[in-house]
Amino acid sequence: MARAVGKFRAAWARRLPQLPCPVKFEQDRVWCRSAESKRSEEIWDQDHVPQTAPEIWPAIEAEALGKESSTTKNVPTLSAVVFREDEEGNCYTEPLMLSQ
Repeated sequence: MARAVGKFRAAWARRLPQLPCPVKFEQDRVWCRSAESKRSEEIWDQDHVPQTAPEIWPAIEAEALGKESSTTKNVPTLSAVVFREDEEGNCYTEPLMLSQ
């Protein structure tokens, strides 16, 4: 798991160096950066469930759309989500609308 998180963090640093990585591995555990975190005060929650992209996409999409997440009821409707940062340094997601 340490290797997988390390690879994820390295890819994140290459592609999104301006944003803090939302995952880390410390004390033999995976930690997720809380949405309430700020640059000067990061909050980390222990991740208890091994997750893969298909399992977590409904949660990412629900957050971007401002809806409740349910892995059993949510059917993906978005093909992409954008990570944004507001003036205060808070990170959030929103749907990426592709022109057709």
